[in-house]
Amino acid sequence: MKDYIIKFIRKSCDFSGGISTKTKMKMRILFVIIVFISQIMAMNIVNAQIKKIYPVASQLKYVNDYAKVLDSGSTQYILSVGKELEAKTGAQAIVVVIDSLKDVPIGTYATGIFREWGIGQKGKNNGLLILLSVKEKQWRVEVGTGLEGAVTDIYSSRVMNDYSVPKFKQGLYGEGLRASYSLLCDSVDRKSTRLNSSHRLYL
Repeated sequence: MKDYIIKFIRKSCDFSGGISTKTKMKMRILFVIIVFISQIMAMNIVNAQIKKIYPVASQLKYVNDYAKVLDSGSTQYILSVGKELEAKTGAQAIVVVIDSLKDVPIGTYATGIFREWGIGQKGKNNGLLILLSVKEKQWRVEVGTGLEGAVTDIYSSRVMNDYSVPKFKQGLYGEGLRASYSLLCDSVDRKSTRLNSSHRLYL
């Protein structure tokens, strides 16, 4: 429909007989406006399609189990630890479990959720995301720049491989995530405590 309108306006603009110069100018301006609006609409459609890839954050905040594989005990534990961590340090640690990545690379998916949800405090970028895709059997830990000193890539990889992956292989997703979540949050808490102690020395 958009292409038809553009072709029609372009044809009208090129029509030389029976139309005054002033009218042609107005039609050319109209043509430019329609093309501009159509491009904006196309961009909005693309952005909407991208957003549909990522789920909407649940009301539980710290636990988002879209695959329905976590046991209630692990869910409650993560909620409790996540709430306590944010209250003490301001950092937000989020767990997301999905059925499938839908052909999106897990790094791209994790970054997309991290930015779309705005994980972490604004201006501090102190968010942490543990993403697990059940179908692809892949996981990813995404950390904001404000927590890079507390949770390094090497440390998060070791924690996930040592404590979570063995449980994942048994289908015990809740237990696996609970173990890694506890250790990663503890690392964030210790880092925050050390920083606060250092600050107090100069007060």
